[in-house]
Amino acid sequence: MGLGTILIIILIIALLGGFSGLGGGPFYGTGY
Repeated sequence: MGLGTILIIILIIALLGGFSGLGGGPFYGTGY
């Protein structure tokens, strides 16, 4: 698995977690 793939997966998890309020992502602890 390349570094680019890892970054994309992290970005997707961050977006899903952040905007759904389930994991935080880039907005951890705010619920956005």
